[in-house]
Amino acid sequence: MRKYSRKYKDFLIRKSKQGNSSKGHPKKRKIPIVPNRSVTPQRVKKRAQSVVQTGAISYKVTPVRLIAPDDLRLTYSECENVTGFIHRIKSASRSSRNIIVDLENVSKICDGTISMLLSVIKEIGRDGVRVKGTYPKDIDARNFLEKSGFFGHIRGHVSPSNGETKNTIIRTGDSRTPPAEVSQEIYNSMETVWGTKGRNPLLRGGVFEMVRNSCDHAFSNSASVFWHFSLSHHEDEELVSYSFVDNGKGIIRTMSSKGIIDKIFDYFKSNSNILKAAFENGIESATGLPWRGKGLPTIYELYEDKVVTNLIVVSNNVFIDFDRNLRKEIKFPFSGTYYHWVINPSCKKYCFN
Repeated sequence: MRKYSRKYKDFLIRKSKQGNSSKGHPKKRKIPIVPNRSVTPQRVKKRAQSVVQTGAISYKVTPVRLIAPDDLRLTYSECENVTGFIHRIKSASRSSRNIIVDLENVSKICDGTISMLLSVIKEIGRDGVRVKGTYPKDIDARNFLEKSGFFGHIRGHVSPSNGETKNTIIRTGDSRTPPAEVSQEIYNSMETVWGTKGRNPLLRGGVFEMVRNSCDHAFSNSASVFWHFSLSHHEDEELVSYSFVDNGKGIIRTMSSKGIIDKIFDYFKSNSNILKAAFENGIESATGLPWRGKGLPTIYELYEDKVVTNLIVVSNNVFIDFDRNLRKEIKFPFSGTYYHWVINPSCKKYCFN
């Protein structure tokens, strides 16, 4: 074995004390020297489940699997299943870069839930979180998901029989989304209900009121604005189901940030009463305050004038079904605003060439 001189040994000792960095080069992270140990399957598994430190946030390497409830409809009795599941996804994204959304047990789902899922996947995707998923085993739920337009935005397989559909989810929008894209889908949807395509200026105005609320009030800056607008055609029933969802502050939080809630809570007693009043009358008419709901009464007028029916709103911790006069405060708030409505032959015909 080669023997080193005393001078060379002193040089090696001095260099080791100085660390691995050298003057003029970026400082490298020191790698601790550990005793040589055999690599066992247990150690490999433990290493795979380690945590990667990124800035101030720790992310798990292994995927987090989130199993969805079997009923994912945004109805009065089931809406907490949906908002609770959305809450779990967002919570998991704070500690893991990889999430599996397991829909295998889902037997009932609606277009609004699909839009919510797409919206939250987009939101956490901006933070570098990767989301994969599984299909429902129930054939009806899987067909509904495949026909919804969901996979126009998320990579996945669609059966050939479900590839041709009128259903769509308009791409994630922002303040620059072309109005023609929304207008064209509304124009096309009239054919399913009335037998002919046509303009519906009242509905178009209501949808753009939702867009303006999202762009102007729901988000802290224009760069973070995004929303989804979905249309689901049911030709055998001559109806179209519409959903609009954004993942902004939500109506209640927006009012709170402007100091409105503190002034009116004693008057209305609960957030559900506040939201109902904001849609039906505007806050000003009941309290004299200048905030009129930022277009919310305009949206409600679509329902009141029978242009649409089955109006449902979910925002923050409030669920309201105007058609059934049901409202409640939910356990798992939705950070954003969700609108759902239907046009069918019972509505007043607004369809112009």
